[in-house]
Amino acid sequence: MISLDKAVQVILSDLAPLELETIPIEQAHGRILGKTIKSDTDIPKFNQAAIDGYALNASETSKIARNKPSVFKLAGESKPGKPFLKSHKRGEAIKVSAGVRLPEGYDSVVKYEDVARPESSKLNVYTQVQTWRNVIRAGREISAGDSIMPAGRILNAADVARLLEVGSTEIEVYKKPRVGLISVGDEFLSDYEEEKNPSISRNQFVGSIISETGGEFVYLGACTNSLEQLEEKLSDTEGCDNVIIMANQSIDHYNFLKTAFRELKMDLKFWRVAIKPGKSVLFGVRDSKPVFGISGNLWATVVVLDLLVKPLLAVQSGLSDGRKLEVIARLTRELRTNPAMTQIFKAIVRIEPNGLAVTPILDKSLGELRTLSMANGYIIVPPQTSNIRAGEKVRVEVFGPLEQSKSLKSENRSFTE
Repeated sequence: MISLDKAVQVILSDLAPLELETIPIEQAHGRILGKTIKSDTDIPKFNQAAIDGYALNASETSKIARNKPSVFKLAGESKPGKPFLKSHKRGEAIKVSAGVRLPEGYDSVVKYEDVARPESSKLNVYTQVQTWRNVIRAGREISAGDSIMPAGRILNAADVARLLEVGSTEIEVYKKPRVGLISVGDEFLSDYEEEKNPSISRNQFVGSIISETGGEFVYLGACTNSLEQLEEKLSDTEGCDNVIIMANQSIDHYNFLKTAFRELKMDLKFWRVAIKPGKSVLFGVRDSKPVFGISGNLWATVVVLDLLVKPLLAVQSGLSDGRKLEVIARLTRELRTNPAMTQIFKAIVRIEPNGLAVTPILDKSLGELRTLSMANGYIIVPPQTSNIRAGEKVRVEVFGPLEQSKSLKSENRSFTE
């Protein structure tokens, strides 16, 4: 049995990102950028009014005194979609809306309350104005040649909008890792409805986690505990970048997988990892393709996918930073631990008046899917850790919305009411 850190090191050794592919920019949301993007133009492309008001040349307000305003001729108005295109002439001002382009020679905008309109075509300005006041300068956000965003970034909605803003129509992203799943065991082949449903839910469960991680899930079907049938399934994995073989949680199925890895031309790297749950996990390589053998136990599956498969997918997909959101929280009840292993506990993380609190879900009478649905975090207990008492601080990986304590909920209700 090897440590978690050693297992991850073995999995990631000699691993490289997949190839790039070009896609329309409209499909880029959630994809991982393949190459650093540089702008071919300034953003914004021209000087813009930052507020509604009147645009003018700031130098013409330098002699304004308290009771002696500068008088400007109102030359027109610049509106969204109907810009004022004439260049500035001395003594002229124009009415502007926030975000519109400022014509050449207009370098500041005054507020409505700093001016008076004695006539419809005249404007009295009562305050001195500095150059570029209330103006968004051309290139303030991005200058031509600047790096907009680095390779390895997960593109969010704002990123896609920025790329469209600088004129991108296509973009290079890393291909999504394709993960094939083979189910092994009679229960996956059964037509008996009460046995069939759990196996279907497990396949769907694994597929959803792979998709959430940025991979592309491919179900390759089920087979019995037969080396010949499993080898036939493995021969259909040509389009996959990785393979997961999921068997039943019994020790017999684990022993079958260990035999299969050795008999079916797989370079078996390890077959047990010091993690709980999920220690009975196998990892090998077949035809340069990573292959995992995992238990059908849902909680063990979650842990293996989170701790061992996700780091692999992060590298393959070109993700530059695959770190997870981790917090320190106060434990609400005692945890009994095994110092020889890294242990993971499902948990509910709450916001309390004095900070974050975390409650492990330890009731084994509840179904796995129910407790996994309840959980919004995992407590991670490193090896060489003795039992942890209630009130001590623990490390928690957060993956869902934080709950609020009853006291905070009542405070918020009182505040809003």
